[in-house]
Amino acid sequence: MDRPKYYCANCGSEQHPTEAHETSQIESEGGKMHVEFGAAIDNKAHGQDHYFMNTEQRAIGVFDGVSVGPGDGGRAARLAGSLGDKSMSTVARQTDTDDNKLVDLEYDMAKVLRGINEQIRNARDGGEDIGDTMATIAKVVEDQGRQKVVWAHVGDSRIYHIRGNTITRISADDTPVGELFKRGMIIMDKADNHPRRNEYNLALGAEQTIAPQQGSFELEDGDVVMLTTDGIHDVLYDLASVRERKKRDDATAVLLKFGTKKV
Repeated sequence: MDRPKYYCANCGSEQHPTEAHETSQIESEGGKMHVEFGAAIDNKAHGQDHYFMNTEQRAIGVFDGVSVGPGDGGRAARLAGSLGDKSMSTVARQTDTDDNKLVDLEYDMAKVLRGINEQIRNARDGGEDIGDTMATIAKVVEDQGRQKVVWAHVGDSRIYHIRGNTITRISADDTPVGELFKRGMIIMDKADNHPRRNEYNLALGAEQTIAPQQGSFELEDGDVVMLTTDGIHDVLYDLASVRERKKRDDATAVLLKFGTKKV
């Protein structure tokens, strides 16, 4: 099915809209399951965020560009988003007992990011003024009759798993502060307001070879998967500062809601 084309209200490029909502349906052993997709982007600060929603492949992604010298971070994010969207068909929708185990699908998601990293560096080597970009991608797959999310991540964009009233951060930031958080040397709210939070150790385009984080988790009825750029998660636990933060940075969130009932 052809998906509609949109044009960004902030930068004019062809992409998904500043706000979007779509629905997909999964036929599984447990019956019909619905996956709802929603996204919102505010690119007015720098024009460097991008996202995709691929309902056919039940996949989502967010990208936060970083300008390096003359290199345009927004261009890197848009290229990464386009390539990521197209590459979701290379990751199988379900596992089997022989070739495609869950760990293989996790690897394939990380492989998508490694391929994008190569394309960004090739564009830069070819003389294009292109920067780096953070990236997080996720896809719903079936594993032994259960619906799960496989994901991969580079940089400081994030993936969250929301179940009921509990929100769990899944990815770890590839930043000096993220390393402190992973080691238990700093708590989340302190990490999100640390003066070095915007420094990063890894991004697509920054190094010739990269090692993306990758993983998976199981979905239950009503679960929500949320991908964010730092314009969202830097204020996720301090909603009073959202308006002030949006003046300083782009902000993007893409959500996927899984359930037996369409809402």
